[in-house]
Formats: sequence, structure tokens, C-alpha cells
Amino acid sequence: MTPANVKRCDCLRSQVYDSRKRGHMRWRRVKCLDCGRRWTTRRFPGADRVDGPTSVYFIRAGDMLKIGVAKNTARRISALQQGAPVKLELVLEVQYESCSQARERERAIHADLRDHHARGEWFYETPAVAQYVAGMASKAKTVSISTYV
Repeated sequence: MTPANVKRCDCLRSQVYDSRKRGHMRWRRVKCLDCGRRWTTRRFPGADRVDGPTSVYFIRAGDMLKIGVAKNTARRISALQQGAPVKLELVLEVQYESCSQARERERAIHADLRDHHARGEWFYETPAVAQYVAGMASKAKTVSISTYV
């Protein structure tokens, strides 16, 4: 009989043996039952939830700007603030009807601003980035706007 938490790997037999949560991500430790190989997987906790309104947010931290996606932006800012050495400020929040629309738009924004990319979802806040964000604020259905308007 196969346990419910068995997953497949290269050896076709693996098992989830640990699960834990870090911040807003869910991590699972996996071990192959044949070869003993171990690895860690991660996924967004809302991946299995019903799709709903999701926002693309722009958060300022000093001279950096974080561009990401969240269903609850206030909770996301609170989670980020716990590890941030500076005060975080919501610059712009644009709401979309579905998570897939928001993620697609976030990818497009990251591609448009790749010349100003610092690391991960963080970008240097240059005049060109400020102009881009201001343009988004004027075109999109916005939920919250701060400094750029």
C-alpha cells in the first residue's frame, strides 16, 4: 500500500517527509525511497486556492522598489517589514481580477524594468522607474497611490 504523501522522482519512488512554512512560502522536504536523494520544494501557499482578485504592488524601501504580487497587500507589507531595516512604503497597488492576470502583468513589468534590476523582485528607484510607475498609475485601475501622483 502506498502512503498518501508519496511523490514521484527520477527513481519513481519518493516521499514527503517534512513540511514547514517560512514567511509566505510553503517548503517541503522530499526523500527518494529508492536512492535516498533528498531535495526541497517550494510553492506559493495560495496555489491550490480559488483564484480571485490579486494586486501587483510597488513598495519603496529606501532607494529600492519591490514589485510583487499579493492577494492581501497589507499583510504582505507587514510580513516584509519584519525583516526590513528601513520603513516600507506602499507606492502603488494595481488590482487585477485574477491571480494569473496579476502574475502575467508582474512578469511584463519585470521585463520592462530589467535594466534597473537589483535582485529578485527588487529594482533601483531611478527617474526612469519613477516615470514608469507614474505612467502605470495614470493608466490602470488603481487601489492605492502614494508619492508618484
